[in-house]
Amino acid sequence: MLGLATIFVSLQHLDGHEMTTFMAWAQGIFTFDPNAAGYIANAAPIFKLHLFLGLTIFLVFPRSRQLGRGRRTLPAHDGPVAPARNTAESGAARPAGQPAARPAE
Repeated sequence: MLGLATIFVSLQHLDGHEMTTFMAWAQGIFTFDPNAAGYIANAAPIFKLHLFLGLTIFLVFPRSRQLGRGRRTLPAHDGPVAPARNTAESGAARPAGQPAARPAE
């Protein structure tokens, strides 16, 4: 919601200067520039709050959790699971390891 609120502030300056300032800030963060905070010193407070909350999300929730790579439990089964049947194009069963029949040319 905060990101959507920044749209109204962005509409006041459509020249793109504010966005190039944020690009310089982001580059400074990734290159460990000690002066990166100075790039956004004159930015509107709503942008600073948006950046702060966005970075807080990355800090609180590890990247592995954001990608859904955490431990998952499998659903319980009532009994053994039957193996899938291999069928040819005709629908007839073929022994495991046998390739599917090639269509006639």
